[in-house]
Amino acid sequence: MEYTYDLPAAAERHYQDGCKLLENSRLDNAGYHFGLAAECAVKQGLANAGVTASDGFRFLFAHLARFARCDEDDWLVRFRLIHAKAPEDAKLQEAFRDQAFDIFREFLYHPVVLTDETGAALLTEEGERLTVEEYSPDAQEAPHYAWPILRDANYYYADPLANPDLLEPSYYLNSHRHLLDGILTLRGAAEGTVP
Repeated sequence: MEYTYDLPAAAERHYQDGCKLLENSRLDNAGYHFGLAAECAVKQGLANAGVTASDGFRFLFAHLARFARCDEDDWLVRFRLIHAKAPEDAKLQEAFRDQAFDIFREFLYHPVVLTDETGAALLTEEGERLTVEEYSPDAQEAPHYAWPILRDANYYYADPLANPDLLEPSYYLNSHRHLLDGILTLRGAAEGTVP
């Protein structure tokens, strides 16, 4: 069964749940539901105005591009895109990555100057520096190469406190394997050991 989004209904449902929880002095959970209600309402408002997710990325990345990057401690290499509610279809995941690559290339990726063995820049016949892309669209180590978290109906209304089985690997690995593998790989790379 395909899941369809109804953001106004979701906003109303989470708002009503938040009100009920607030009435019972369950403030943390009420706040969570009010936050979800607000998120759904804002997303619907943006959709009504014709604003897309890629517009949001462009706005964010235009601001991130203002931060200097340096070879010794490049903040961008610690940045990783996550494709939440990703479809299982590999072609659709690839299309998402391609769109992400275009936005990263537009704002954050820098061309890399090719050099010879002495470190001198290689030049074209016109005297321009010869450059290549910082990352390719299919570079799995690149920040734009999103870790997918698969769309899984089991987690739409997940409450691990009420159902501790949700915390068992046999349950969560189907949807979260790529994210967890990526985090472990980055952690291992930072510590000098890749699992």
